[in-house]
Amino acid sequence: ALLGQQMPPTFQEAWYAAALNRLKSENPRDQFNQQELANIFYGHAKLGQPMPHSFQEAWYAAVLNRLKSKNPSDQFDHQALTNIFYGHVQLGQQMPPTFQKAWYTAALNLLNSKSPRDQFNQQALANIFYGHAQLGQKMPPTFQKAWYTAALNRLNSKSPRDQFNQQALANIFYGHVLLGQLMHPDFEMAWYAAALNRLKSPNPRDQFNQQELSNIFYGHALLQKEIPQDWINPLFNVLSTTESIKCMSSIYRGLSYFNLLEDLNSDPQRKRKYDAFCKRKNIPSKGSNLQTSVKGTLGELFPDEFQEEHWFDSLVAHVDFYSPQQNLVVEVDGPSHFIEKTYRYNAQTLLRDRILEKSDRVKVVHVPYFEWAPLRNDSEKKQYLMRKVRSLDSEFSSSFSQEPSSSS
Repeated sequence: ALLGQQMPPTFQEAWYAAALNRLKSENPRDQFNQQELANIFYGHAKLGQPMPHSFQEAWYAAVLNRLKSKNPSDQFDHQALTNIFYGHVQLGQQMPPTFQKAWYTAALNLLNSKSPRDQFNQQALANIFYGHAQLGQKMPPTFQKAWYTAALNRLNSKSPRDQFNQQALANIFYGHVLLGQLMHPDFEMAWYAAALNRLKSPNPRDQFNQQELSNIFYGHALLQKEIPQDWINPLFNVLSTTESIKCMSSIYRGLSYFNLLEDLNSDPQRKRKYDAFCKRKNIPSKGSNLQTSVKGTLGELFPDEFQEEHWFDSLVAHVDFYSPQQNLVVEVDGPSHFIEKTYRYNAQTLLRDRILEKSDRVKVVHVPYFEWAPLRNDSEKKQYLMRKVRSLDSEFSSSFSQEPSSSS
């Protein structure tokens, strides 16, 4: 799994047979230990490969025996419990009810433990919360209360070793957004303070990256919350120091949504950097093979109507295709537009659409890669695009809080 490499079929068949014999053995000396059981499942998740049915049943039985055991030496540690849970998330797979109940009991015992060695670390806490959000599943009330207590202790700690990193902070915030769940006031205050410390840090390694910034900006947009005033100057300072095009793009896009781009004019250095960034409008990006394929079909359906790589000042970026006559954008969405291992649009793409719809009243048609690839010939491709365009009235009459439709 660490190599991202599948076992050869014959070898894999023999491995499953040998491992299954271990799982079913009555001899305790033959059994996999807790770490091995967790690694087997998490390895399958890393490869995006579900376990065979009979093997999975035996694995659940073996792990459930450990989870229910009264012997401390049989119990999973915090890392193993996290990997088991997040492995289910990566596979998009719910835990069976009895197994899930036992997992929560074991994890709650660690959350409530007074021993620092038992506690979930920052990454584990963030993964557990964000994993629930990805599954659209709220934590049970008792577990949630213990999670907030543990996470708040980390947020309020003066020790840098206890603090959440940028990805963890962004995932916790965006997880609340995905679940439609507000942060508790004291937790929210501590979260904003920790995030502000990251924004103010002169160390580039402390800074949020493009996707993390997009998650935060889009989350604020969905919650109809303004960006805190004390974040504005730190964001501008990041723009002054970073050389990352992706990071600058995310910040400019966020400032655009919250009508803060004009504030750049008050500082000549910031204005110069923004103007230099906008010169990218004259350097269209190179389209993918997927985009080229869609371009050919669009050209046949609507000759000379769509402009490729059209620049929108509100986005501070190009879109794939734009029709001024219809005020219509066609976006060709490859894998980078989706949350990893899902067909759910990521925050960067969703914020792009919100800005286009809010600032320019533009209608957006999405062509996801997984819908376009199966189309077998020009006729099917033309029919597909026509259905997309004709469905605009129903697709875009709802509020901006709706995610882009990915159905054909």
